[in-house]
Amino acid sequence: MDLLTRIGEDYRQRLEAAAVTILLPRGQVLLRRGERGGDVYRVLEGRLEVIDSSSDPPVVLDQVGQGAFLGEMAFLDESVRSADVRAAEESTCQHWPRQDLLRLLHEDPAMGLAFYRALALLVNERSREFRVRAVREGLGLKTGPGASGQGTGPEAVLLQALRRQLAESESRSRVDREGARLTLRAALDRFASELSELVQRQERLARAATLSRVGEELHPWLVRSTLAELSIDRPQGRTEEPLALAHLLRAVPAGDGAIGEFLDEWLLGLPTAQALRTRASALRKRALELAPRKLLVINGAASGAAMALAKGLDARSSVRVVENDRALLSLIDANQSGARIALYHDDLAAVALGEGRLDLGAHDLVVIDALVDYLPDRAAARLLGEVRRCCAPRGRVLISALHREATGRSYDSLTFDHLLRWPLVRRNPEVLTSMLLRAGFVEVRPVHSPMPGLVLEASG
Repeated sequence: MDLLTRIGEDYRQRLEAAAVTILLPRGQVLLRRGERGGDVYRVLEGRLEVIDSSSDPPVVLDQVGQGAFLGEMAFLDESVRSADVRAAEESTCQHWPRQDLLRLLHEDPAMGLAFYRALALLVNERSREFRVRAVREGLGLKTGPGASGQGTGPEAVLLQALRRQLAESESRSRVDREGARLTLRAALDRFASELSELVQRQERLARAATLSRVGEELHPWLVRSTLAELSIDRPQGRTEEPLALAHLLRAVPAGDGAIGEFLDEWLLGLPTAQALRTRASALRKRALELAPRKLLVINGAASGAAMALAKGLDARSSVRVVENDRALLSLIDANQSGARIALYHDDLAAVALGEGRLDLGAHDLVVIDALVDYLPDRAAARLLGEVRRCCAPRGRVLISALHREATGRSYDSLTFDHLLRWPLVRRNPEVLTSMLLRAGFVEVRPVHSPMPGLVLEASG
C-alpha cells in the first residue's frame, strides 16, 4: 500500500487535487544528487531509474514504476538527495512542492495527523525491509538494480544473475576493460540461451508475459546500447527505424559508458545483425554486376542501397526510388550524383495490402531491399505480383530476406523480435521462391545464402 492509500479516501482525493502533474521525456532528470530535498513526487505512468552519478560511468541502482513515491523521506527534514532520478521512458508524475504541502497539512490538522502517521508507518516498514535485504545481501541472496521487484517466476532467477553481472562488469571495466567485456559477453550468451529455452517450454500467454517482463526489467540497461536505444525507443508505429538500421550496418559499437558499448557490440554481433550487413553488400554487388539501364529500387533508402547503386552506375542509367519515408527521399535528393535518380513517395504497405498499385513502367532490374522482412506471406506475395508488373519481359528482380530455419543461435530471433522490439519475418528459401514463381517469374536462384541472410535473383 502506498502513502496515499494509507490516509483514507477523502484525504487522498484532496492531496491528489493539490498535486501538479508533470511530464518527463525519456532521459530527463527529476532529482539531482546533492540538491536539498523536500518536494514529494509520485509516478503516475512510466518508469524512473535511480542513478549513482558519483561513479564514472553512472550506475543504475534501481527503477521505480507506477504508484511509487519519491522524496517523502526528505520531506521530513529536507535532507540532501543521495542519487539522481531520471525518466527511463516517457513518464508522468504528480508533484507536491514542500511549502504547498506543509500549508495544506497545517490548514487541516486531522489530515496532517493522518499524513504523518502514514509516513511513520512507511518509514517503519522500509526500515524492516532494509534489515531483511541487508541480511539477504550478506548471504549473497540479493544483487543488482531493481532487485526489490524481481518476483518469483523462473525468469526472475535469470534476470537476477544478469543484473548482477551487468553491475559487476560495470565496476570491473574501470580497471580491466577487456576482462569485463569478455565476461559480460559470456553472461549475455548464457542469459539469452537460457531465456530461449524457458519460453519454448511455456504456453503462449505465459511466454508473452515472460518476454514482456524481461524487456521491461532490462530496459534501463539495454537502452545504454546505441542499437537498442534507437530500435526500442523509435517513433510510435515504426517497425524499422532508419537510424537504427544505419547504425547496425555501420557496425561500430557505441553506447552510454563501457557497459553500453559492450551491450552494443554483443547485439551487433548477433547472426541476424551480421546477416543484414552481409546480404546488403551482396545485394548491391550483384545489382552493379547486372549494370541495368533502367533500375527500380524499392525500400532501399534506409539501408543505403539506393545511393550506393546510383553512384555505382554510369550516367546513362536511370534509377527510380520508391519509399514510404519522405525524409529519406529528401536525403537522397540532396546527395544524388552519378545516375539520374527519380524519387517517388508511395505507401508500400497499401500496395502490399492490395490497396495501391506500382504504375512505374518496365525496368531491367527491380531491387527490393528488406521489405519482405516486415510483411506476412499474403502481403509479400501481393507485393511481388506488383513488382513483376514493373519488370521488362526479360527483366530481373533482386530481393533480400532472412532465412527461417536457422539463425546461428537459438535466441537470435528472440532478442531481435522481443528485447529490441524489432520483429522480423523469417522464411525458408523455398517459400520465397514459390512466391516469386507464382508472381510470374520463370527462374529463381540464390545469390547469397549463408544463414540467416538471403538474396534471391528472379528473372521474368
